[in-house]
Amino acid sequence: MSNAISDNEILNAFALAFPFLSILFDGEASFAITNKDHYIFTQMSPSLNLRCTVGDPVPEGGAVFESLQSGKVIIRDVPERVYGKPFSSYAIPIKDSEGIVAGVVVTGKSLTKRNKVQIYTNSINTNLQQISMAMNGLSAAIQEDVKNNTENLFYAQDTNKKAKNSTEILTIVKKVAMQTNLLGLNAAIEAARAGQAGKSFSVVAEEIGTLSDMVDSSMGKMDETLGGINKAINGIADRIEKANEVIQKQAAALEEIATSIEALSATSQNLQELSKIL
Repeated sequence: MSNAISDNEILNAFALAFPFLSILFDGEASFAITNKDHYIFTQMSPSLNLRCTVGDPVPEGGAVFESLQSGKVIIRDVPERVYGKPFSSYAIPIKDSEGIVAGVVVTGKSLTKRNKVQIYTNSINTNLQQISMAMNGLSAAIQEDVKNNTENLFYAQDTNKKAKNSTEILTIVKKVAMQTNLLGLNAAIEAARAGQAGKSFSVVAEEIGTLSDMVDSSMGKMDETLGGINKAINGIADRIEKANEVIQKQAAALEEIATSIEALSATSQNLQELSKIL
């Protein structure tokens, strides 16, 4: 094999395959092959330079060195501060026919997209949590409004009943006034019949008539006032009922929004999980 970079066929096969694998990784992966102590093949992505070239020794402490020493697959996430961009390092040991490690195939896969997705999903989760807290506060306020309106409606209805009772009392008082007026008329008639002897009785009859007129006039005003109160109370009760209907609709809308937020939160969690395999 004239173009062979190694005596190991598997290492050579990877060297031939890497240009095609780069296409599968959208050009965001870098590849390298080492023998037991130095790099024998490198293919760096423009977006991820692992700073190694053919002939460079394998540095101690990295995933490649550990894979050479242990003969195990080593996978690590390398932070941005090391090479300027975050990436996942996959070091795979390749063994010869006798089972001895002949070299390592290493792939560096950029984590820029994954980290961006995680940042976005974390931001979404944070915003959703804030919205959810605000929704809970608003829902509690709405429930408190419903409670207050229900109590106000009860008080309005109770006041309306009492006002009706007052109207009934006025009706009774009006009847008494009418009877008092009749009594005054009868007294005046009898006083007229008695002539001079009934003169003082005539004064009493006149006072009774005057009192009856005053009572009747006062009852008319009170009846008008109570009628206005009843009308106002009924108006208040209607408004409270309508307000309750609006609040109930708002509460139902909040529940739908809360359901949507839960769905978005679940989707965000799924995105976060998917980002781990990008």
